[in-house]
Amino acid sequence: MVLDASQNGVMSNARRKYFEYLRNHNVPRYLFRAWSNSSGGGCSISINSKNEIIPPAFMRNQTHSLYSLSEYDISQMASAHYSGGFTPLSGFSSWAASLHLVLCYAEYMQHGNHRGVHVAVIDTHHLDGDVLVWHVPHLLNNGGFHEYLAHGKIAGRGYKAVPFKAIRKARLTALFPEISRARQDSFGYSVRAEMFAQIGKAVEEKEIEAMGAIAALFGHLSAPVAVALATLRPRPWSEELGEPSNADLEALFAALGDSSRLSECEKEAWLKSKDMVRTVSFPDVEQWIFLMRVMARYSKGRQPVLRPKLERDMSVNSVSTDSRSTGGKRKSLLCGLFCGMRLGRSGPDKVRKGNDLETDGV
Repeated sequence: MVLDASQNGVMSNARRKYFEYLRNHNVPRYLFRAWSNSSGGGCSISINSKNEIIPPAFMRNQTHSLYSLSEYDISQMASAHYSGGFTPLSGFSSWAASLHLVLCYAEYMQHGNHRGVHVAVIDTHHLDGDVLVWHVPHLLNNGGFHEYLAHGKIAGRGYKAVPFKAIRKARLTALFPEISRARQDSFGYSVRAEMFAQIGKAVEEKEIEAMGAIAALFGHLSAPVAVALATLRPRPWSEELGEPSNADLEALFAALGDSSRLSECEKEAWLKSKDMVRTVSFPDVEQWIFLMRVMARYSKGRQPVLRPKLERDMSVNSVSTDSRSTGGKRKSLLCGLFCGMRLGRSGPDKVRKGNDLETDGV
């Protein structure tokens, strides 16, 4: 049940409870965004920076509470924002659960002569102020599954933005060589469809190293980024194929950096099952949520690891062989990774086009 544009009064308590339930149960805690200096209409009407994102409706110290508006007003604002309009002024910024989409859009902007291209992540539980986030289909009948709308100023410990050039320098193409094709496919729909039509691919040494290097750029928010990087392509684990072994999970933890908050996510509603978040057309998001769930549960009983990320000069021979897999066989935590073995068990949506892509980051 989306926003009712026929309602001009203050939202009823029942409707408010309904929308509160959606954002608290059916929205990922972590979301991603690509932005440039021209996002949100440009610096004359909004701010996109390493420290904060301020939508047009909150510029020049303007403020309002979303629930002080009628459903009609919220609907008009959300619809205008989603379609790339500027009236009424938007209090929203655009986000995505798909890091694959966000990286593709960053590549598209970088090669479209956009300046200041960044990739950002938010932890919706640790943002300053009152930030409310919904999946666009929660609000609008014509909303695409690729986009989430965050209402309010984005700032605080729950926000981190990194220059896309730094991400590329950290060997993104070793992990995602197909990204160059996004220069003609802004949201990467065809790239993603072709990649996920393939059988799950083993994680390789160069990928783990790139995952660790890129995730480290996001500091204390490295963990959700690293897990999303691991699921940019199909892997041999899923609801159907089964979970990675403990040894494989330890190999993945080597790239996470600060994983202290993973255990916090274990009982959060969005991770309970694959049905909590709608992942239509985004198998990467479905795989990311599955792996986040598994790793959050596993991290609760996991012993702390003193070395937070893979040392670049580590060789195969230097890896300990004292750990056991879930099958009881002694093997190195990373040997399967370094030897090119498979990790884990074997076994269009309508989007904005043209100039609309330039109105806000995704």
